[in-house]
Amino acid sequence: MYRSVKVLLMCLFVLAPLPALASTIYTLNIDGSTGGLGPAPYATIALTQAGANTVHFVVDLTPTGAGLQFVLTGNAAKASTIGFNIAGANPTVSFLNPSLTGWTLQQGLAGGYSSNGVFGSFEYSLNCCSSQNGGSNAQAGPLSFDLTAPGLTVAQFQTLSNNGNNPGAYFVIDLLGNTGTGNPATGYVGVRDLPVDDSVTPAAVPEPTSLLLIGAGLAGLGLFRRKF
Repeated sequence: MYRSVKVLLMCLFVLAPLPALASTIYTLNIDGSTGGLGPAPYATIALTQAGANTVHFVVDLTPTGAGLQFVLTGNAAKASTIGFNIAGANPTVSFLNPSLTGWTLQQGLAGGYSSNGVFGSFEYSLNCCSSQNGGSNAQAGPLSFDLTAPGLTVAQFQTLSNNGNNPGAYFVIDLLGNTGTGNPATGYVGVRDLPVDDSVTPAAVPEPTSLLLIGAGLAGLGLFRRKF
């Protein structure tokens, strides 16, 4: 009986819900495009700590159903699709597990600087679409990927771009929109607002109350038999 109780308690421990994973979410709501991409918001970027050295990203372009697409507006050597900064000792990052094909790390070492006229300069950047520019190469989202570096944390991405005397941005994305019109809009959207924290709800555990009642009963029975 004692062995049975131990096995059941181990099963209850395994089936118990895991602690919620906190996500930091940025909402890109500033339109810096050429023709106007419609009403904000344009995208969300959710960051989750996925290990001691890894931050997991999910970039969603359809928070309002706008039907936007990732694009590379300029030359791949001078522009980027996603720009950001990392606080700290300017780590060299690695780009892993992109959910869409054709994505590359354009600048993985701080100092190269990718800039645009609206939001300033960023030390790190990603390119989409196999570095092919133009609307015909645009790519629909969402996109997920991992960035890794020694000791990398979610908090390090809360770093504004260098934009002279103007407000910077935490992230920018080069987007294509209004593709059904004769003059589609292209350009960067960005975020200057502080991020918000959210939580991932743990998966439901089948009949947790019943399992706990059974476990408590068997445990009590086992203790009773040992005592008498």
